[in-house]
Amino acid sequence: MRKISILLVSFVSAQTYNFDFLTKYVSTDIKTLNSKEFVTYNNSDDFSYYLKLRKTQGDFSATLYDHENNSAHNFSVEESKLN
Repeated sequence: MRKISILLVSFVSAQTYNFDFLTKYVSTDIKTLNSKEFVTYNNSDDFSYYLKLRKTQGDFSATLYDHENNSAHNFSVEESKLN
C-alpha cells in the first residue's frame, strides 16, 4: 500500500498603509439640503493607494484603493464619540 502525503502551504500577505496627507470637503445638494462629507488620506511619497471616507446622515463608510495591486476594500465605519 502506498502512502501519500500532501503538503498544503498557505501564504498570507499583509500590506501596511501609511498616510500623512489629508483632504476634506463637504458636498451639499441644494434641492434636498442633504450633505455628504468626504475625507481622503494619502501618502505623499506614494499616491498609488489612498483611503476615502464618506459620511452622510445615515451612512459612514470607507474604501481603501490600491492601484498597484488593482484592488479596493470596502468598510463600514462605526464612530465613537467617547472622550
